[in-house]
Amino acid sequence: MLKIKKEKILLAVSGGPDSMFMLNKFKKYNVVVAHINYNKRIDSNKDQIIVEQYCKKYQIPFFTLNVNKQNYPLTGNFQDIARKIRYDFFKQIYQQENCSVLFIAHNKDDFIESAIMQKKQNKIVNYWGIKTNNKIFSMNIKRPLINKLWKKQIENKLKKKQIEYAIDSSNNQNIYQRNKIRLELKNKYLFKFFLFYKYKMFNFFLHLKNLKKNWVYKRWKNKNYDASFLLKKQNNFHYLIYKMINENYYNINLTKGKIESIFNFIISKNRTSSYKIKDNIFLLKIKNKLVFKSAENSFNNKKQNNAI
Repeated sequence: MLKIKKEKILLAVSGGPDSMFMLNKFKKYNVVVAHINYNKRIDSNKDQIIVEQYCKKYQIPFFTLNVNKQNYPLTGNFQDIARKIRYDFFKQIYQQENCSVLFIAHNKDDFIESAIMQKKQNKIVNYWGIKTNNKIFSMNIKRPLINKLWKKQIENKLKKKQIEYAIDSSNNQNIYQRNKIRLELKNKYLFKFFLFYKYKMFNFFLHLKNLKKNWVYKRWKNKNYDASFLLKKQNNFHYLIYKMINENYYNINLTKGKIESIFNFIISKNRTSSYKIKDNIFLLKIKNKLVFKSAENSFNNKKQNNAI
């Protein structure tokens, strides 16, 4: 961590145990804090107060976004909506404060839960779980806890140091897929240990397997995603399309069937056409080459590989 001492770090702090542990760990670095109050819970103001008072105590710049829940769309997945709100706000503070990296407090439990969700959703992936480092909206993302600590370890350390943190009561409700997985794994410490290293091993072999495919992908990218090139390399089309979508769009759920549908669109005889990726998000083909909408015009914000 010595390398980051000269960097300006944006810390995403919700007030929960993971982010409060991270805040305490890096409070002496050159940091600023971003907090979002979604006002989804009656006691959400308590989370904000905990973070705000801690930052005031240690003279850490604190930025908060208070979301009026009446402005939430009536339809749509709340998790997707919250994610968009979250990263739009992070990007705003990241640029405003000239930060060079954003720290997010995902832990080993989060890694496992994400890997299981990917498996249940039959996703095509080039990495199981959550990456330690990646990019979202041109921000450098680091997750300093993800390979080091379990949630229970974090909570124990906070109690020992008498650091206050908030408890999100919705975590114990079966209203989201992640919550269901979390409750199923509760107190299964040996099983979680096994799962963690199982998926880490999967990622190692995926990396070896994809080395050659990455080289092919770079050639396709250099040819401006020419459709005729993909047709010649169709043995690898699942991987190439997966990587292309995740580099140019954010938070797209890709199943095998979805990728095959995109492939058929790309190699079709229509040299100029469009394909609906998601609501208000389209992949364009112009003169047989693929074009991606600007991140400012839709939620097509560029990222490298998927993450929470």
